[in-house]
Amino acid sequence: MNWRIGMKRVLAIMFILVLIPAVAYSQDQFGKFNLFGGIAMPRGDFADDDMEDEDSGLAKTGFGIGINHTRELTSPELTWMSSVTLLINGYDLDEDEFGEDVDVEMGRWMNIPVMTGLRYETSISPTMKIYGFGQAGFNFAKAPNVEVKGEVYY
Repeated sequence: MNWRIGMKRVLAIMFILVLIPAVAYSQDQFGKFNLFGGIAMPRGDFADDDMEDEDSGLAKTGFGIGINHTRELTSPELTWMSSVTLLINGYDLDEDEFGEDVDVEMGRWMNIPVMTGLRYETSISPTMKIYGFGQAGFNFAKAPNVEVKGEVYY
């Protein structure tokens, strides 16, 4: 499967996600399901673009989509929350560093965090609520494939 996505396509997807209402949801006796999307902004070593540092992720800003499920526990304020998110980030590699006669094909970073935990919500006024949550889980990650074709001179 080829995960290569052009920048115009990424911008179009992000524009569409902005036009969709902030949260699309369905609720019944099994809890609430929330569908969401947004920008995936890498931080720390994951975003570091220093090719000399072996911990650098060279990740560019990307996008993410996901789904949350919340189910009421002992009261409407306390809920169990689980989520799955797909995050896709580009790979920031300077192709000019390899020379003119070199063709570089780069893939994308793909992360799928699967999280679960508790959420607490309370009203602070008739028109305003605050909430907090804590989750733990696993992140399934796929590093980008980078293929360099041609003669490379350093």
